[in-house]
Amino acid sequence: MIKMVFHHFFYIILIFFFTPGLSVNRCIITVTQPQERLHGRFNQTVLIYCHVNTSCKMQKEVQWYVFKKDSSYQLDINNRPTKYTLQDADLQISWLSHSDDGVYHCAVSDRGSTDSGAQAIGTGTTLTLKENDYNAGEVLLITLVVLLSLYSLIILTLFICIKTGHAMLLKRRQSQSQAKGDSTRRVHFGAVLQELYGKRNLRRNKKNTSTDVSQENKVEEPQSHTVKEDIYQNLKRAR
Repeated sequence: MIKMVFHHFFYIILIFFFTPGLSVNRCIITVTQPQERLHGRFNQTVLIYCHVNTSCKMQKEVQWYVFKKDSSYQLDINNRPTKYTLQDADLQISWLSHSDDGVYHCAVSDRGSTDSGAQAIGTGTTLTLKENDYNAGEVLLITLVVLLSLYSLIILTLFICIKTGHAMLLKRRQSQSQAKGDSTRRVHFGAVLQELYGKRNLRRNKKNTSTDVSQENKVEEPQSHTVKEDIYQNLKRAR
């Protein structure tokens, strides 16, 4: 209860010092924050918009205030450049965590004026951090994508295996048929060579046989002639 009273009191003071639409020397400052609620995710970056309109030239100074459940303070933007960054009047918050939940108010003042009226404050933007969770539709979509990817991978693997198996089987059959053809050719060549060798031996045997017969005849004829001459000479002596 006391904390809530303190927060309201602090906000009233800010409104008192940064009342929008006040004019100083006929210069009007208007600050608007179009985002009422903003959702961020853990370790990501968000940008809180702050639109500033002025009716005169001024040295604009932008400040940001945050109201949380247990505290409220001005952001130390200059000393924490990795956490907070100003883009004109917009506030960029990096590396979001649960400690960044709160209501952020954009306050603008004229640096060249010492009058407190040259100031304005926005209505505030509520920043809520959300975990990196997914709704039912996203979970279903991711599941379907994963299943489809697995199915496609399985089909592709089976297709490659089938193609590889067919190729290996065809290659094996070709090699077997080639081996059979070579063996058949060898058998045919062997039979032809054996037949040629047999014919050659037969011709050689015939030639040798005819040569032996002729030689025997030549040997026998001289012997028979000599015997006849001996018989003739013996008969002649006997007479």
